[in-house]
Amino acid sequence: MDLDKLSEAEIEELKERCRRALDVTPDDAELLTELAVLELHDLQVPHGAGVELLQRAFDLDRRDSISFHNYLNVLAEVADEEEIDEVCLQAIEAGNVAAMFELGVRLDERDEPGEAVPHLRRAADNGHAEARSYLAAVEREVGDQNGPR
Repeated sequence: MDLDKLSEAEIEELKERCRRALDVTPDDAELLTELAVLELHDLQVPHGAGVELLQRAFDLDRRDSISFHNYLNVLAEVADEEEIDEVCLQAIEAGNVAAMFELGVRLDERDEPGEAVPHLRRAADNGHAEARSYLAAVEREVGDQNGPR
Protein backbone atom coordinates (compact mmCIF):
# COMPACT_ATOMS: atom_id res chain seq x y z
CA MET A 1 0.00 0.00 0.00
CA ASP A 2 1.38 3.40 -0.98
CA LEU A 3 0.73 5.58 2.05
CA ASP A 4 1.78 8.70 0.18
CA LYS A 5 -1.35 8.41 -1.95
CA LEU A 6 -3.67 8.32 1.08
CA SER A 7 -5.14 11.34 2.80
CA GLU A 8 -4.42 11.98 6.46
CA ALA A 9 -8.02 11.00 7.23
CA GLU A 10 -7.55 7.66 5.47
CA ILE A 11 -4.32 7.02 7.35
CA GLU A 12 -6.04 7.86 10.65
CA GLU A 13 -8.87 5.47 9.75
CA LEU A 14 -6.35 2.69 9.07
CA LYS A 15 -4.63 3.40 12.39
CA GLU A 16 -7.96 3.15 14.21
CA ARG A 17 -8.76 -0.16 12.50
CA CYS A 18 -5.38 -1.53 13.60
CA ARG A 19 -5.94 -0.33 17.16
CA ARG A 20 -9.36 -2.00 17.30
CA ALA A 21 -7.92 -5.23 15.92
CA LEU A 22 -5.11 -5.07 18.49
CA ASP A 23 -7.71 -4.78 21.24
CA VAL A 24 -8.87 -8.23 20.18
CA THR A 25 -5.45 -9.74 19.42
CA PRO A 26 -2.81 -7.65 21.24
CA ASP A 27 -0.02 -10.10 20.46
CA ASP A 28 -0.34 -9.95 16.68
CA ALA A 29 3.11 -8.91 15.46
CA GLU A 30 1.84 -8.21 11.95
CA LEU A 31 -0.80 -5.79 13.24
CA LEU A 32 1.72 -4.13 15.54
CA THR A 33 4.06 -3.65 12.60
CA GLU A 34 1.28 -2.31 10.38
CA LEU A 35 0.27 0.23 13.00
CA ALA A 36 3.92 1.17 13.54
CA VAL A 37 4.36 1.84 9.82
CA LEU A 38 1.28 4.05 9.89
CA GLU A 39 2.54 5.89 12.97
CA LEU A 40 5.98 6.42 11.46
CA HIS A 41 4.70 7.47 8.04
CA ASP A 42 5.96 10.85 6.95
CA LEU A 43 8.23 11.40 9.98
CA GLN A 44 11.74 12.69 9.40
CA VAL A 45 13.03 11.00 12.56
CA PRO A 46 11.18 7.94 13.90
CA HIS A 47 10.01 8.25 17.49
CA GLY A 48 7.26 7.57 19.96
CA ALA A 49 4.46 5.13 19.36
CA GLY A 50 5.84 3.73 16.10
CA VAL A 51 9.15 2.72 17.66
CA GLU A 52 7.37 1.26 20.69
CA LEU A 53 5.06 -0.80 18.47
CA LEU A 54 7.99 -2.23 16.53
CA GLN A 55 9.70 -3.09 19.82
CA ARG A 56 6.55 -4.89 20.99
CA ALA A 57 6.40 -6.86 17.73
CA PHE A 58 10.09 -7.77 18.14
CA ASP A 59 9.59 -8.75 21.80
CA LEU A 60 6.73 -11.10 20.88
CA ASP A 61 9.08 -13.31 18.87
CA ARG A 62 12.73 -12.36 18.83
CA ARG A 63 13.44 -15.22 16.43
CA ASP A 64 11.32 -13.59 13.73
CA SER A 65 13.65 -11.98 11.22
CA ILE A 66 11.02 -9.61 9.81
CA SER A 67 10.17 -8.10 13.20
CA PHE A 68 13.88 -7.95 13.98
CA HIS A 69 14.74 -6.10 10.76
CA ASN A 70 11.80 -3.71 11.06
CA TYR A 71 12.84 -2.76 14.58
CA LEU A 72 16.53 -2.58 13.69
CA ASN A 73 15.90 -0.30 10.70
CA VAL A 74 14.12 2.21 12.91
CA LEU A 75 16.72 1.94 15.66
CA ALA A 76 19.41 2.77 13.12
CA GLU A 77 17.83 6.22 12.91
CA VAL A 78 17.43 6.88 16.64
CA ALA A 79 19.72 4.65 18.73
CA ASP A 80 23.43 4.40 19.34
CA GLU A 81 25.63 1.44 18.37
CA GLU A 82 25.48 -0.08 21.85
CA GLU A 83 21.66 -0.15 21.89
CA ILE A 84 21.52 -1.70 18.44
CA ASP A 85 24.10 -4.33 19.40
CA GLU A 86 22.03 -5.16 22.49
CA VAL A 87 18.94 -5.75 20.34
CA CYS A 88 21.03 -8.02 18.11
CA LEU A 89 22.24 -9.96 21.15
CA GLN A 90 18.68 -10.36 22.46
CA ALA A 91 17.63 -11.76 19.09
CA ILE A 92 20.68 -14.02 18.93
CA GLU A 93 19.87 -15.37 22.38
CA ALA A 94 16.47 -16.37 20.99
CA GLY A 95 18.14 -18.11 18.04
CA ASN A 96 17.58 -15.45 15.36
CA VAL A 97 19.98 -16.35 12.55
CA ALA A 98 19.51 -12.99 10.78
CA ALA A 99 20.65 -11.24 13.97
CA MET A 100 23.77 -13.41 14.10
CA PHE A 101 24.67 -12.26 10.61
CA GLU A 102 23.70 -8.63 11.27
CA LEU A 103 25.86 -8.36 14.39
CA GLY A 104 28.76 -10.03 12.63
CA VAL A 105 28.58 -7.53 9.79
CA ARG A 106 28.23 -4.60 12.20
CA LEU A 107 31.31 -5.71 14.14
CA ASP A 108 33.34 -6.23 10.97
CA GLU A 109 32.33 -2.78 9.70
CA ARG A 110 33.62 -1.33 12.98
CA ASP A 111 36.98 -3.01 12.38
CA GLU A 112 36.36 -5.77 14.91
CA PRO A 113 36.63 -8.80 12.61
CA GLY A 114 37.83 -11.07 15.41
CA GLU A 115 34.59 -10.34 17.27
CA ALA A 116 32.58 -10.73 14.06
CA VAL A 117 33.82 -14.22 13.14
CA PRO A 118 31.93 -16.21 15.83
CA HIS A 119 28.61 -14.55 14.97
CA LEU A 120 29.14 -14.99 11.25
CA ARG A 121 30.19 -18.61 11.75
CA ARG A 122 27.12 -19.35 13.85
CA ALA A 123 24.87 -17.77 11.20
CA ALA A 124 26.62 -19.73 8.45
CA ASP A 125 26.35 -22.97 10.45
CA ASN A 126 22.62 -22.30 10.76
CA GLY A 127 22.16 -22.07 6.99
CA HIS A 128 22.51 -18.33 6.34
CA ALA A 129 23.97 -18.35 2.81
CA GLU A 130 25.13 -14.73 2.82
CA ALA A 131 26.90 -15.33 6.14
CA ARG A 132 28.92 -18.14 4.54
CA SER A 133 30.39 -15.91 1.86
CA TYR A 134 30.85 -12.97 4.24
CA LEU A 135 32.59 -15.21 6.76
CA ALA A 136 34.95 -16.51 4.10
CA ALA A 137 35.88 -12.94 3.14
CA VAL A 138 36.48 -11.91 6.77
CA GLU A 139 38.55 -15.01 7.44
CA ARG A 140 40.65 -14.36 4.31
CA GLU A 141 41.14 -10.76 5.41
CA VAL A 142 42.32 -11.44 8.94
CA GLY A 143 42.96 -15.16 9.04
CA ASP A 144 40.75 -17.47 11.01
CA GLN A 145 41.43 -16.27 14.55
CA ASN A 146 39.38 -19.10 16.02
CA GLY A 147 41.26 -22.05 14.54
CA PRO A 148 40.17 -24.47 11.84
CA ARG A 149 36.54 -25.42 11.58
